Amino acid sequence: MKARQAHLRTLLSATVLVAAVIVSSSASAKTLTIIDCSYPAAHNALKYIGKVGGTVEIACEGPIDVDGIVFRRDATIRSTTLQRTRIRPSGEHRHMLVVGGVKLTLERLELEGGRSVDDGGSILNYGHVRLVDVRMRDNRTLGHGGAIATRASVGDGSVYLQSTEIRDNIAAKHGGGLYMEGRLQSAAAIVDYNTAGAGGGGVFFARGAAQLSTTTFVRYNRSGTIVSWVTERLSDEDIMLLKKLPNAGAGLAFGGLPSDLPSSLMDVRLYDNDLYAAPDGPAVAIGKSYFNDSDIDTFVQTAVLDSTFYESGITVHDGRYDPLPRLQVVGSEFNGYRGGGAPVKAVNSFVTLHQVTIQDSHSGGSGALQAENSGVVLTQSLLVDNMSVGGGLITVSRNSFVEVVNSTLSSNSANWGGAVYARTTDDPQPGVVRFKASTLYDTQDLDTGSVFVLSTDYSETPVDAQTVQLVQLQNTIVAGNSGPACRLKDNSLYVDSGWYPTTGALTVLDGGGNLLADDSCGIAVGPDPLLEPLDDNGGPTLTHALSPESPALDAGVCGNVTTDQRNLPRPVGAGCDVGAFEVQDDDGDGVLNSLDNCPNVANADQANQDGDTTGDVCDPEPSVPDMQTRIPQIQQEGEALIEGSGVSDQDVMKDALLGTTVSLDAARRGAEEGWPSSYVQSQLYAASTLLTYLKKLTAMKSVKPYFNPELDADTAAALMDLIAELEAIIATLESQL
Repeated sequence: MKARQAHLRTLLSATVLVAAVIVSSSASAKTLTIIDCSYPAAHNALKYIGKVGGTVEIACEGPIDVDGIVFRRDATIRSTTLQRTRIRPSGEHRHMLVVGGVKLTLERLELEGGRSVDDGGSILNYGHVRLVDVRMRDNRTLGHGGAIATRASVGDGSVYLQSTEIRDNIAAKHGGGLYMEGRLQSAAAIVDYNTAGAGGGGVFFARGAAQLSTTTFVRYNRSGTIVSWVTERLSDEDIMLLKKLPNAGAGLAFGGLPSDLPSSLMDVRLYDNDLYAAPDGPAVAIGKSYFNDSDIDTFVQTAVLDSTFYESGITVHDGRYDPLPRLQVVGSEFNGYRGGGAPVKAVNSFVTLHQVTIQDSHSGGSGALQAENSGVVLTQSLLVDNMSVGGGLITVSRNSFVEVVNSTLSSNSANWGGAVYARTTDDPQPGVVRFKASTLYDTQDLDTGSVFVLSTDYSETPVDAQTVQLVQLQNTIVAGNSGPACRLKDNSLYVDSGWYPTTGALTVLDGGGNLLADDSCGIAVGPDPLLEPLDDNGGPTLTHALSPESPALDAGVCGNVTTDQRNLPRPVGAGCDVGAFEVQDDDGDGVLNSLDNCPNVANADQANQDGDTTGDVCDPEPSVPDMQTRIPQIQQEGEALIEGSGVSDQDVMKDALLGTTVSLDAARRGAEEGWPSSYVQSQLYAASTLLTYLKKLTAMKSVKPYFNPELDADTAAALMDLIAELEAIIATLESQL
């Protein structure tokens, strides 16, 4: 009898729906097409599918008001209209609840205005939610997950975002946008303008894993921010409890994950996420200590691939469990960080940075990398134009070990150590930094210009006399600093509010093959390495190439390093080059590229009959000097003629000649390197204008009344020949456009 009554109620519900929907069904699926978006007809259709399962196609413009749909069977809801259909709550409650094990797919919808007093402002998910072309905005909760809260074990809960935006949602606790106890996957998603009272302004992973990819943006999110909507609904006691929750991870916060479910961020863009407690704090926080004080016998594995952190950083922090959290960053860029810590900060963790660029960061802590009781490896990477006012570019302490291999540090500055601030404390082991096959150029502290600052400060108990080697150098270039390479900040210990001398010593370990500008590190002075400007010389990051005359060529110690910063092989030639750059011999003729007049075609004899920069074997006109050589030669020859001409205003003629050749050389390089034709044309126009002026001067058609017309005929003829040659170069370049 009860079964029959239930069947009759189902039939009655279906009958009521007929006025609002078109019904089709088969043995395997049920499909409803909603043609009337009014309440309660559309709500009842969704409620029916939530109970029995199937598909809902929405063919009306909306909006649709719902009372809170519970999905107990697998279901798909999609809009077939031109615009996304808006789904909103009929009162102060969330839109949907998904039961454990159930799969819910939403397509081309906009879920807005959801409210909840516990978790999930819009959706409370115990199952699997898939969002395709969906926008979730202005949803709020007094618990976790402003838009979606997934409360399930990792294997039982998941969220997938495709072309979806999670925007302007609020959670009083963790996860302003999303709160995850399961797996989150994304492709071309946007998580922005969300706010969490505690950690994870964009997304908080409590026991979940992330696979974020295909240009996922995480931006403009805030954590540690308790907004008025929350304070108006909670007691003062509840608000005080909220303020005690960990609030790190303005963009993403990872709590704890099982070791068999690592997270990855691939082609993710994180920028301008704000940690309220420390403005412009880390966009990403990793480590179980960011979750709560419960025992979670798990650890974090996170990989960041080909991603960009703009005005944002990443912090890895644990400190309570073994094994420690691990972070791997590959092919990514940190740009414009502003904050009190460091773009990359490791506390009680292991971090690997490979082919990473950290640039233009200005911080109150470390300029680029800070390690405390951690292991950090930096390989084939670039740290450039960073500044710190509270530490060094790399700051290490408390039993930390940082290894920098095949990397370049260029044009960085800091208060304490342009490259490294290493300090001992009362811990058993100090922080140590090892450089291998790296280049440090124009990297110095703001006070004395030093590259390495070694300190024994911040220790509260004296240590036994010992020699502490905080910086180790092997096959490394240190050049371009204005002060001594090494500086001992405080060879003393701080005890009971006073400084006491220590009998120990701080030294730099010489691993061999180094080139240093002075002997302040206890290493012999080396010659100027003759570095080229920082440039794209191939590979994933910029490098300082070695000039053909560099003393660093073949003068290094290879150790166990078999490639350079560009991932090209080393050694090439008689030995490894010093620094991060290994000059190659692409054609295998025994002449290094930097010295080879035809680096792509073997020519061991280097034959070059016209004396230009191109060897005969690859010179289309071996008896005619090429433009690259001839343009500066013309300038030199012309200036020599002008100097001997006896005219009263030589500077006027020289300036016209110099401007012509500079513009021509810029046009030549632009044409060779494929720059926009508009740039090349503008350079040629400038050269032609200056050349016309020079011709007037040379032909003694004075444009200034005080110009001396007494130009020797032979000198004038020689200058006219050079002008004709410059006109021929202009014509050649114009023909190449």
